[in-house]
Amino acid sequence: MVPTLEEYSDLVGLPVSNEVPFPGFEPIPKTSTIVVALHLETSELKAKLTIKGGLQCLLTHFLFQKASLFTKLDNNEAFHSVLALLIYGQFC
Repeated sequence: MVPTLEEYSDLVGLPVSNEVPFPGFEPIPKTSTIVVALHLETSELKAKLTIKGGLQCLLTHFLFQKASLFTKLDNNEAFHSVLALLIYGQFC
């Protein structure tokens, strides 16, 4: 069994916000922002962006390849950026 968000809140002494953190009204990030955040080249990103369900996304396979490459290159910052996208981000 896993504790609920409310139980974690009680354990660490931080209140749970009643607001939804990401209501879905955020603007679509610019290509330049994505390139910098994921340590990619603009041409590579444009070639790999896909539209699914009306949303832009990157293929999971591509992100796994980039994560593996960044691990081999010992680029932890880039690896963590891609890993965060795989865990929380928009991919398909």
